[in-house]
Amino acid sequence: MPWTGFDLINAFNAWKKTDAAGRVFTVDIAGVAEWVVTGLAWRTQVCQQVFEEAAVDCGKGLKAWSDSRARKMPRPPGGVPAVEEENRRGAVVSTAQQAP
Repeated sequence: MPWTGFDLINAFNAWKKTDAAGRVFTVDIAGVAEWVVTGLAWRTQVCQQVFEEAAVDCGKGLKAWSDSRARKMPRPPGGVPAVEEENRRGAVVSTAQQAP
């Protein structure tokens, strides 16, 4: 599956109205039961731009993950982190809180 934002938007738009996205079991007055495809029931309550931006962000994240798995991205050096000089001053003790 392509991971570009455009492809993910198109895939989501095709999926959101299918029975895989949502369906309900209905019974009519005659007692006949059937499945009715509803798709995502809440899709009309959320702005389309939210879905599109999420698809673009998801595509960027999937590409970064794929690049990291293929070692295309630089990795931070391994090993034990260096101790920062700022933390080496020691603890500060207040004498105001100590008992006499």
